[in-house]
Amino acid sequence: MVKFRLYYDKDKEEVFLNSMANQGWCMERFILGFYRFRPCEKGEYTYRIDLTNDKSAAALRDLFELIQDSGGEVVQTWGGMDDLPQTGFF
Repeated sequence: MVKFRLYYDKDKEEVFLNSMANQGWCMERFILGFYRFRPCEKGEYTYRIDLTNDKSAAALRDLFELIQDSGGEVVQTWGGMDDLPQTGFF
């Protein structure tokens, strides 16, 4: 499924992504306002968005490693924003 949305507020975007996950749709990718979703278990993922455009490459590697070590994954990085889902709540 593909949905088009433009957000200038990362918190509102998180609400949208978590709402979709609670309906059984998990984000696969994002580009220029187009969100691509795949079916998943309802509420299987919790999404967080982090603003990373001010981080160095080494700081980003450390952040992504921490996310993976805690059971999360980086789905998409785009324009200094990273979409970070994790199974369950975090």
